[in-house]
Amino acid sequence: MNRAGLITPTKDVTTAMKHLSMIAVFTAAVVGGSVAWAEPAPQADSTAPEADMVVTLLGTGTPTLDPNRFGYSTLIQANGLNLVFDAGRGNAIRLAQLGIPLGKVTATFLSHYHSDHINGLPDLWATGFLPSPQNRRTAPFELYGPTGLQTLVEGMEMMMSADLRIRRDDNEVKPEAQRINAHTFNRPGVVFERKGVKVTAFEVNHGDRIKPSYGYKVQYNGHTVALSGDTRYDQRVIENAKGADVLVHEVGGVSTHHLDEDWAKPNANHHTTPEQAGEVFAKAEPKLAVFSHISRPGPRDETNSDDALVTRAKKAWPNGRVLLGSDLMRIYVGKDVRVVEWAGN
Repeated sequence: MNRAGLITPTKDVTTAMKHLSMIAVFTAAVVGGSVAWAEPAPQADSTAPEADMVVTLLGTGTPTLDPNRFGYSTLIQANGLNLVFDAGRGNAIRLAQLGIPLGKVTATFLSHYHSDHINGLPDLWATGFLPSPQNRRTAPFELYGPTGLQTLVEGMEMMMSADLRIRRDDNEVKPEAQRINAHTFNRPGVVFERKGVKVTAFEVNHGDRIKPSYGYKVQYNGHTVALSGDTRYDQRVIENAKGADVLVHEVGGVSTHHLDEDWAKPNANHHTTPEQAGEVFAKAEPKLAVFSHISRPGPRDETNSDDALVTRAKKAWPNGRVLLGSDLMRIYVGKDVRVVEWAGN
């Protein structure tokens, strides 16, 4: 097992099967002293390199309904902790695909209160306390967010009030597992620190009327992962991502042929263009920059294709490493930074 609590390949087939059985059913055969899997477990786990931190893009999408890009959400694992940042549509399903029981989520952090960052939150919370093996949370749900969090929590509890009562009365769930511990912050700074893992919230500019809005920086064992949150070009992202191992940054990918049209202006007023993101990358100089929360309203053409978004960003950072994120892409942070695309079902 590596330092982020994930499984690395081993010659001991019995041990490997014991650890990976929750993720997939597979058959192992020893060939030439190494292990060959007849039916691979998800690639991100079965080939996991040694790592101090692991970043998984649970969802790289926006409010747009897209089965290939679920709502925005990111999992960061470090020293046995499972930290979820934002809870867009379907993030609980993505965790299940990874074989991570919802009850094993240590804490969830919200950047702001747009629907695409919170519409998966009731599922993550209320499914997580069910007694089935893929859930089984027995302690309160730990939730962190800026001012307004308590209102959100009260609304979820009201929405689920009948379900909460029924499951308690049926002795299916203990009240402690249903409880939400809301940790509200109203200024930038350290909001979480446990087992050597530190989470810092920093304000970002998502538009004049979208306040509060935050990004996050996660640090462990000399490594840093920064999450821009939803933002326009912002110097504070650069400051918090300076020299980071990984910067996960949002992008507004409107076609360059339509930037001046009225319908496109709201995107430009609330998001970062690929060119602006490239400027952020050039000044912050992370080891790896990854686009997530990929917003592309309007027509698709040669200027906002997958490749084009990266090409537009690299004009400002030609020698940097920029990737367009995809759902369940995993990034292993250790001596180096390695990326593994999802190869599971």
